[in-house]
Amino acid sequence: MANSITVKILNNVSANGKSVKIGDVVELEPIVANSLINYGDAEICDEKPKAKKAPKKKVAKSKPPVNATR
Repeated sequence: MANSITVKILNNVSANGKSVKIGDVVELEPIVANSLINYGDAEICDEKPKAKKAPKKKVAKSKPPVNATR
């Protein structure tokens, strides 16, 4: 975003159609950021938002082949 404000979220809210949780640091458009700040749901923050890491995929371990002869 060319024109954005970095804010720290103080309450669970919806910003730009996405759910944002308490403690998240996000960059928002000035109109949205100012609205959240005025409602007391966010505060201006100097730190940069951290990139969210994708969860690691679990790899299933294969079982050893079963001897089917009886």
